[in-house]
Amino acid sequence: MVAKLQENEPKVSVIMLNHNGLTYLGDKLDKCISAVLKSDYQNFEFIFVDNNSTDGSVEYVQSKYLMDKRMLILRLDKNYGSSGGYNKGALKSSKGSKYLVFLHNDVEIPKNWIKEMVSFMESSDESAVGAISSVYDVRRAGIYGHVCVEYPSMYVVDVPVQESIVEINHFSTGCGIIKRDIFLSMGGFDESIFSWYDEVEVAWKIKLIGGRIIFNPGVSAIHHCAHIHFKISGLYRNIEIAEKNRIKLCFTFLEMPSLFALFVYELYRLLITPIKFKGAEVYRTSVVIKTLIRILYPKFFNDIITRRKRFQAYRRASDKAFFKPWYITVERYSGKLPRKAKLARLLYLLFA
Repeated sequence: MVAKLQENEPKVSVIMLNHNGLTYLGDKLDKCISAVLKSDYQNFEFIFVDNNSTDGSVEYVQSKYLMDKRMLILRLDKNYGSSGGYNKGALKSSKGSKYLVFLHNDVEIPKNWIKEMVSFMESSDESAVGAISSVYDVRRAGIYGHVCVEYPSMYVVDVPVQESIVEINHFSTGCGIIKRDIFLSMGGFDESIFSWYDEVEVAWKIKLIGGRIIFNPGVSAIHHCAHIHFKISGLYRNIEIAEKNRIKLCFTFLEMPSLFALFVYELYRLLITPIKFKGAEVYRTSVVIKTLIRILYPKFFNDIITRRKRFQAYRRASDKAFFKPWYITVERYSGKLPRKAKLARLLYLLFA
């Protein structure tokens, strides 16, 4: 616990993203909005970004909360996805805000959450630009078990990361805080990524400029419907989106030795999957193969090269800066490592 802050509290813009929240969450949407407005932190604005809901979400929120002067409802003309929605919310935030807090509409924060997170950011000597904490599964603490799903990844999910302050590879839009000037200077989220890996893309940009993302174990929040996207879009559709974005980001951000390691890893998975797995894992592998072939298409290839040149130009840190937190996480794991985690660790030692 760090909190003190009262005089001269830096302004915070809390951005909550919604799409048909009434349908999927019911009264939980109320709980999550009310939780923000009950915060014991004084200097904040609350931007409720609606991605063109069709279930009356906006009308409901307007009728119940718009009288609160801290509340701003931003109704978008279409569903811009997670990246586009959050970007538009960030651009609408006050220029005087020092921090942006991103929340999913199914995340309920305790009243001291904002104060604790801001205190942590203000008192930290790190070049930290974010901290996350979310408890829908106490072992995961809001950090995806697979930051890049396979390689490169933070593969093991059963490490009790919530026990100490650690550097991580994933900035959570579900429950995270970041400095506004850094977020906007990086161009925010990549809007070509509608969903899945938008958070990893931002994390990679932060790492490239030498920044750090820190997990703050001092606070927690309730994530009510952690895997609702699977209910909405279906497992296989989500696998397809995630794998395409993962490969795209790897080719954009990784250095050449790490890309070679990625190729070795995917080759291993290609060979082993038909023998040992079925269903979703086989489908995942087929998506990877199609995506790797698609990279050779001129339009896709040129797009990746352009993006790669742009981001590599301001690289201030090697891939090791990205892989180190993952490697430490694996090393802290006391159980038997899955084979894929062992291989990823070997590739890290050889090439990162």
